[in-house]
Amino acid sequence: MKKTASCIGMFVLMLPQAWATLVYNDGETHNVSTSIADEASNPQIQISNGTTVNWDSGATYDGTGTNTDGIRIYDTSAYNLNGGSFSVTDNANTGGSPIGISLQSGYSGTVSVNSGSFTYTETLNGNCVFLKSTDGSGFTVNLTGGTVTISEGGAGGARLVYIEENGTVNATGGVYNLTEAGTQTLDVFAIIGGDDNSRIDISGGTYNLNSDSEISLLYLDAGEISLSGGTFSANQTMTGVVDGGNLTLSGTFEGIAAGVYDDSTWTDGTITGILSDGNSITLDLSIGDGTLGTITIIPETSATGMLMALAVSMLLLRRKHRLTN
Repeated sequence: MKKTASCIGMFVLMLPQAWATLVYNDGETHNVSTSIADEASNPQIQISNGTTVNWDSGATYDGTGTNTDGIRIYDTSAYNLNGGSFSVTDNANTGGSPIGISLQSGYSGTVSVNSGSFTYTETLNGNCVFLKSTDGSGFTVNLTGGTVTISEGGAGGARLVYIEENGTVNATGGVYNLTEAGTQTLDVFAIIGGDDNSRIDISGGTYNLNSDSEISLLYLDAGEISLSGGTFSANQTMTGVVDGGNLTLSGTFEGIAAGVYDDSTWTDGTITGILSDGNSITLDLSIGDGTLGTITIIPETSATGMLMALAVSMLLLRRKHRLTN
């Protein structure tokens, strides 16, 4: 049954199936700026067929469900959080991995978090993830502002981003509050996870981490992670686990000398120091099975000196070019 919600100026297909509440699938752009009725059964939004949903100032949504994702994105569709609020509480007691925003298998959708608030709460057990791709094919995520709050109530893990193949995440701003209230011996608080052909760049943002068990700031199986800025706070020591891929840290670090490390020279160690934006970080780094590619640590002073030297060289070349022509 098709239903037009004129009060919010959008085309919505209401489905009776248990797996969906609202579906945007007409290939158009929808600017949502008013409240959508709270859902108390299966609070999920699906976006497909190249449709774009702009969640603007004034838009609100609040739902409670069981084993449900908050938003699912298919094909080349997009979700842009530009204001307002989106909130889902999952009351599942069977574990699983509840997801705030799920980029579905084989697609290349986009997500932008610019302002507003996104809250996802798992009240019992599970691995609660703000944003996850399942076998993506080139999706892009831009995290520039707003506030994201992820709360895991039982034995599980609160994660910011988890990638399965071919995704790019750019985090330049925003506030991210991740809380895990249960305890277990596994890695329960991986703020960033990357697999296969993934690229994650963190150059800004504020990350507040609280766990009753462990905190893993970075977890890398493959792909690339670059950490060059941000503000990090945690109630326990942050760890970084590298089983493969390439990790680049650019800043002024102590404890481990700057340089490029491969699996024949790298050893576990603690990195403490200042990131390129002046914020401090302490990270206990360990490798897994020794299949990592390279770990590059660039001290801020050296990087700045190189840029200055390059700029001077370019000016001299331009001056010489003008003099000889």
